[in-house]
Amino acid sequence: SMLTPSKKRSREGSSTELASTPQPGTSSAESAYTASTPQKLAAPQHDEEAADLGLDEECLKRARRKGLEASLLSLARRTEIKALQLSSSELLEAIRKSGGFVNAAKNNLLTERQKTSQGMPAV
Repeated sequence: SMLTPSKKRSREGSSTELASTPQPGTSSAESAYTASTPQKLAAPQHDEEAADLGLDEECLKRARRKGLEASLLSLARRTEIKALQLSSSELLEAIRKSGGFVNAAKNNLLTERQKTSQGMPAV
């Protein structure tokens, strides 16, 4: 999201105040995303944030079909999870195992990481 605000601002002069304060997770950011998506791909509003979080589209689609998209995004937003630099499919797998519970998935991932602490290659 470091790169997007200036592009947004030049593209939509009318809603500058929305675009100038990108804060993922807040309602103003939601509306800024929604306002900016139609010119792009008319994609669901989560896609831009998902890209910021490093989630790939395929995993997002799979999560969406299973009704786990919101959980996947919440998990990916967590600082502890970002620090692990896991792949999208690992995050999705953790969410599926936990039945959509973000905290359970997070705890499972952190526990697993402690067991295998050689560190995984960053994706």
